[in-house]
Amino acid sequence: MKLVASEPRPWPSGDSWAVAALSATPSEITEATGLRFTSDVDGLGETQLAAVEAGEAGQLWFFARPDAPDVGTEILVDMNVDRDTAIAWVRRSLAKSVVGLSWTAPTDRDPRRELSPRSIRRPTAGSASRPDQKNGKAGFERGTSTPKPGSTYAARDAKPPVSSRAGTLP
Repeated sequence: MKLVASEPRPWPSGDSWAVAALSATPSEITEATGLRFTSDVDGLGETQLAAVEAGEAGQLWFFARPDAPDVGTEILVDMNVDRDTAIAWVRRSLAKSVVGLSWTAPTDRDPRRELSPRSIRRPTAGSASRPDQKNGKAGFERGTSTPKPGSTYAARDAKPPVSSRAGTLP
């Protein structure tokens, strides 16, 4: 099957993840499919990239670093695309000689999806884990860096009073 390259564009979710790695190099993929890779250089060295439209998987990138110790090509998709959806598209679309997977992601979806800002639990008013954390910073008067009386920080951070005559001779 001849694949048609598309212009790489930003990921809809804002980030990508590697779902698998092909044992084939970019030149072997080009030979089998006609897909052309573009070369570039980033802070880690030379890169080779080819982007294709992958149906329900959205845009899929074949990405390789020629100087990497492991030979092969990573398959990158948007972090909201499941691993199995992307791998199924690759298996349907690439020649059998190219589809040898040398690695697949251990989870079926990007683990960072579970860490979306909406899923991170933040304490709400009155739900502090320590009594001195209620109503502001832990153990501090609201809007100041002064420890609250009786807080765990008050005793630890107590400083001896400073004399206005400190450093002067009688």
